[in-house]
Amino acid sequence: MKYEVIRRFRDKYTGEIILPGATFICDETDRIKDLISRGIIKTQDLNPDEMTKKEDGDWRDYLQKYPATKEYLSSYTKKELQVMLGEKGIEYNQKQTKTELIKLLGGD
Repeated sequence: MKYEVIRRFRDKYTGEIILPGATFICDETDRIKDLISRGIIKTQDLNPDEMTKKEDGDWRDYLQKYPATKEYLSSYTKKELQVMLGEKGIEYNQKQTKTELIKLLGGD
Protein backbone atom coordinates (compact mmCIF):
# COMPACT_ATOMS: atom_id res chain seq x y z
CA MET A 1 0.00 0.00 0.00
CA LYS A 2 1.10 3.59 -0.64
CA TYR A 3 1.38 6.24 2.05
CA GLU A 4 2.13 9.96 2.00
CA VAL A 5 5.06 11.23 4.05
CA ILE A 6 4.01 14.12 6.29
CA ARG A 7 7.21 14.50 8.34
CA ARG A 8 10.81 14.14 7.15
CA PHE A 9 12.57 10.94 8.21
CA ARG A 10 15.51 8.71 7.35
CA ASP A 11 14.54 5.24 6.07
CA LYS A 12 16.06 2.68 8.44
CA TYR A 13 16.72 0.18 5.64
CA THR A 14 18.08 2.38 2.85
CA GLY A 15 19.39 5.34 4.87
CA GLU A 16 17.62 7.62 2.39
CA ILE A 17 16.08 10.85 3.66
CA ILE A 18 12.39 10.94 2.76
CA LEU A 19 10.70 14.32 2.62
CA PRO A 20 7.11 15.45 3.24
CA GLY A 21 4.93 14.96 0.19
CA ALA A 22 6.82 11.88 -1.00
CA THR A 23 5.09 8.56 -1.54
CA PHE A 24 6.18 5.79 0.84
CA ILE A 25 5.49 2.18 -0.11
CA CYS A 26 5.72 -0.58 2.48
CA ASP A 27 3.96 -3.84 3.19
CA GLU A 28 5.24 -4.36 6.76
CA THR A 29 2.19 -3.90 8.98
CA ASP A 30 4.12 -3.24 12.20
CA ARG A 31 6.37 -0.68 10.54
CA ILE A 32 3.39 1.14 8.99
CA LYS A 33 1.59 1.24 12.36
CA ASP A 34 4.73 2.66 13.99
CA LEU A 35 5.24 5.37 11.35
CA ILE A 36 1.57 6.38 11.44
CA SER A 37 1.51 6.51 15.26
CA ARG A 38 4.61 8.77 15.20
CA GLY A 39 2.95 11.13 12.72
CA ILE A 40 5.47 10.44 9.95
CA ILE A 41 3.15 9.01 7.28
CA LYS A 42 -0.55 8.87 6.49
CA THR A 43 -2.73 6.98 4.03
CA GLN A 44 -2.68 8.68 0.64
CA ASP A 45 -5.91 10.47 -0.21
CA LEU A 46 -5.34 10.40 -3.96
CA ASN A 47 -7.15 8.72 -6.80
CA PRO A 48 -5.05 6.41 -9.03
CA ASP A 49 -4.53 9.10 -11.73
CA GLU A 50 -3.11 11.58 -9.22
CA MET A 51 -0.80 8.96 -7.71
CA THR A 52 1.07 8.54 -11.00
CA LYS A 53 1.61 12.30 -11.25
CA LYS A 54 2.94 12.64 -7.70
CA GLU A 55 6.73 12.31 -7.64
CA ASP A 56 9.07 11.75 -4.75
CA GLY A 57 11.27 14.76 -4.10
CA ASP A 58 14.48 15.54 -2.34
CA TRP A 59 15.65 18.51 -0.30
CA ARG A 60 15.90 20.69 -3.44
CA ASP A 61 12.21 20.21 -4.21
CA TYR A 62 11.24 20.76 -0.59
CA LEU A 63 13.20 24.02 -0.27
CA GLN A 64 11.64 25.33 -3.48
CA LYS A 65 8.15 24.83 -2.05
CA TYR A 66 8.77 25.79 1.58
CA PRO A 67 11.04 28.28 3.38
CA ALA A 68 14.22 26.90 4.91
CA THR A 69 13.51 26.75 8.63
CA LYS A 70 16.01 26.11 11.38
CA GLU A 71 13.95 23.11 12.50
CA TYR A 72 13.96 21.54 9.02
CA LEU A 73 17.67 22.16 8.36
CA SER A 74 18.67 21.02 11.87
CA SER A 75 17.57 17.50 11.02
CA TYR A 76 20.42 17.25 8.50
CA THR A 77 24.01 16.42 9.41
CA LYS A 78 26.78 18.98 9.02
CA LYS A 79 28.10 17.05 6.00
CA GLU A 80 24.65 17.07 4.35
CA LEU A 81 24.39 20.83 4.92
CA GLN A 82 27.80 21.29 3.30
CA VAL A 83 26.59 19.34 0.25
CA MET A 84 23.51 21.59 0.04
CA LEU A 85 25.67 24.71 0.23
CA GLY A 86 28.01 23.38 -2.42
CA GLU A 87 25.16 22.53 -4.80
CA LYS A 88 23.65 25.98 -4.29
CA GLY A 89 27.03 27.63 -4.93
CA ILE A 90 27.19 29.20 -1.47
CA GLU A 91 30.70 29.55 -0.08
CA TYR A 92 31.40 28.26 3.42
CA ASN A 93 34.34 27.32 5.61
CA GLN A 94 34.82 23.67 6.64
CA LYS A 95 35.34 24.85 10.23
CA GLN A 96 31.97 26.62 10.46
CA THR A 97 29.51 25.11 12.91
CA LYS A 98 26.29 23.44 11.91
CA THR A 99 24.37 26.47 13.21
CA GLU A 100 26.43 28.79 10.98
CA LEU A 101 25.81 26.56 7.96
CA ILE A 102 22.07 26.61 8.66
CA LYS A 103 22.13 30.41 8.70
CA LEU A 104 23.90 30.43 5.32
CA LEU A 105 21.06 28.32 3.92
CA GLY A 106 18.51 30.82 5.18
CA GLY A 107 17.42 29.10 8.37
CA ASP A 108 16.98 31.67 11.11
